[in-house]
Amino acid sequence: MYAMCIVDTAQVHSTLVEMPLPAVINKLLRNHRVARYLAAPKSLAQLSTTDEWTTTSFLVFNNGADVKLRVLIFATNECLQHLGTSKNWFMDRNFVMAPPLFVHMIIIQLTMNLFVH
Repeated sequence: MYAMCIVDTAQVHSTLVEMPLPAVINKLLRNHRVARYLAAPKSLAQLSTTDEWTTTSFLVFNNGADVKLRVLIFATNECLQHLGTSKNWFMDRNFVMAPPLFVHMIIIQLTMNLFVH
């Protein structure tokens, strides 16, 4: 049966020749993704938390743009309820995942139904 799967190598080669290089494809995809994002602020004072991106209940705390140590807390109401009833919290401070202009990000997880969420 495997003999039936033989492919015309000339056709495969001509198709590969017509395709752009993988690096070009990756760059096109990256540019397409970035085009959907808003421009990143250059300073914490420029970081606006009053536009349509932050008017949902996802941003639950913001200590203001005029402070030296800016703190933003994001959570859903459902997650806050789970945190309020959980006996165990697990915290992880991550420096690599922090967005530009911020030093670190703290992630709080909890146990629920014997799993960490």
